[in-house]
Amino acid sequence: MDKIKTIAALGLGILLFSSFRKKGTPTSTSSRGYIIPSNLPTGVKLVYSKVGTIVYDRNFNEIYTYENPNFGLAVTGTKGYEMYSVVIGNDFLNGIQGFVFKKDVTE
Repeated sequence: MDKIKTIAALGLGILLFSSFRKKGTPTSTSSRGYIIPSNLPTGVKLVYSKVGTIVYDRNFNEIYTYENPNFGLAVTGTKGYEMYSVVIGNDFLNGIQGFVFKKDVTE
């Protein structure tokens, strides 16, 4: 009889543990994985890289290609109808200025 009580207690303990342990809280898709530059001025629009987003300099030379999605780029203006003028990097004040095609980023 003691063996049955012990097994029942273990089963109840496992059941309680599995129901009360912290499960991964789902995050919304709008904020998952984004890396946003610091020191952003108020009102600066952010766009996010896709896999393969290319950042160009003024002479249309490639500066950087993103291999992973969801890196924040601070938009400082537009260049024509198809490109954003952006600042990339971890810090807005010390970031690198460049240009990206609007079709290569998400808002």
